[in-house]
Amino acid sequence: MESSVLPAADRTVREPGPPCRRLLITEPGVVEVIAERLPAIGPDEVYARSVVSAISHGTEIAWLRGRAAALHRNWDAEQRIYTDVPGRDFPVAPGYETVARVAEVGAEVSAVRAGDLVCLDRPHADGHLITAATAAAGLLPAGVEAETGVFFTLAPTQPPAVQHLSFQKLASPAVRMGAPTGAPAGVSCTR
Repeated sequence: MESSVLPAADRTVREPGPPCRRLLITEPGVVEVIAERLPAIGPDEVYARSVVSAISHGTEIAWLRGRAAALHRNWDAEQRIYTDVPGRDFPVAPGYETVARVAEVGAEVSAVRAGDLVCLDRPHADGHLITAATAAAGLLPAGVEAETGVFFTLAPTQPPAVQHLSFQKLASPAVRMGAPTGAPAGVSCTR
């Protein structure tokens, strides 16, 4: 998915916007809920409220215990490996599987509208200010429920494991997730 971080030129001080509560792991073993106000919605931005935020048990427990690989090494996306360069540090905003409902759009936004569900690669928070392009890229098709759409962010990371992803309502879904770290997670769906 496209990065939803605003370019540095767009991070100017703006009037306060909608409220947001987000989860932070501030140090090993310490979790806090931080209340803040997002910036006011810009003309090409979207404010969306979380409906579902999935937990990645292995990743988030590793961060909580202070044992996440990313603390000690850095992920090289081009090589798709961890390198022996210092990694991230605390605080950490965990989470990357979120479905949110568009609550408000900027004046220049036309690709999504209030009420649309969008799948986002965003941390655990109850509100998100994102670019219109990010919202449009994550727009869920009509009829896809948030509880199904939350798994869509995993599809690009597990191509061998995802054999069929149907946008139709499944009569009897069966989802299997949770392979050992480093192994492809399996996703199975049946009708």
